[in-house]
Amino acid sequence: PSMSTAPDVSILLPTRNRAHLIERAIKSVLAQTFTNFELIVVDGASTDATADVVAPFDVLRMYYLREETPRGAAAGENRGIAAARAEYIAFIDDDDEWLPSKLEAQWSRFLTEGDETGVIYTGRWLDKNGSRLFGPPLAILARKGRIHRELLNRTTFVPLVCAMVRKRCFDAVGLFDERLPTSNDYDLWVRMSEHFRFVYVPEPLVIVHPSPDSISTNADNIIAARRMLLEKHAEALKRSGKNVAAFFHWQIGTLLIARGDVVDGRRHLAKAFLERPLRGVYAASWLTSLLGRDVYLEARSRLHRWASPLRGA
Repeated sequence: PSMSTAPDVSILLPTRNRAHLIERAIKSVLAQTFTNFELIVVDGASTDATADVVAPFDVLRMYYLREETPRGAAAGENRGIAAARAEYIAFIDDDDEWLPSKLEAQWSRFLTEGDETGVIYTGRWLDKNGSRLFGPPLAILARKGRIHRELLNRTTFVPLVCAMVRKRCFDAVGLFDERLPTSNDYDLWVRMSEHFRFVYVPEPLVIVHPSPDSISTNADNIIAARRMLLEKHAEALKRSGKNVAAFFHWQIGTLLIARGDVVDGRRHLAKAFLERPLRGVYAASWLTSLLGRDVYLEARSRLHRWASPLRGA
């Protein structure tokens, strides 16, 4: 399809083999109160009925791009950015959905911001078995302004599905790093926050539906991505991000021990402890790992069961 004038917002929806989910995401985009957008679906060589599900939605504002070989979500995002014609870009996952006023809230906010603002992101609901939880906590989400140092002291608090980005920001910092198997958004925000302000819209305007088969929850992907991030941002983390560096080492160590690589896992737990020696959980994790894999995993399981009700509250 073609449009006589460029849209104000380009929406990118990368997908692969999610024919059973993508209809919900597309419908939530088409139900937006803000209508001057284009929706670009990038299909990463699906082998299911994705193309058949998308076909009935072939409307004036929608494009369907198909990759011949699967290259990952980041590659899909990058192809979508290259095809996008709008000044602003928004992202939606194939398993999530937007509430109707999301684009309007972000677009109208961008109109009040200067050029130094590059990203506007919203709150979100987390759907768990049909019930909605507002998460993560406001204390984590509501970060705004120059957040580079905060990003280096926390894991990401800007979900990609909640973000709208000024397109020229990609000209300044580059696209998604396709080498990373997951955490591509965190890597992008670290780079983007060096140059641009972030603004937070507190309304929860996105519904996230966790998927058990998600790339971002695969242990091997997490281990590989964390190692790459530690190397890629080593200097920045050394300057101001010991919290994140310690967390990455702790996470890598725990996942390695879980899959049986106790020696390498223990080494990463020791690094987490050395980065943050006063953080009790890192000291306890390293000491417990000395007692072997089974003891470590049982201790982790007990701690998780104890902490879960507190997180819920």
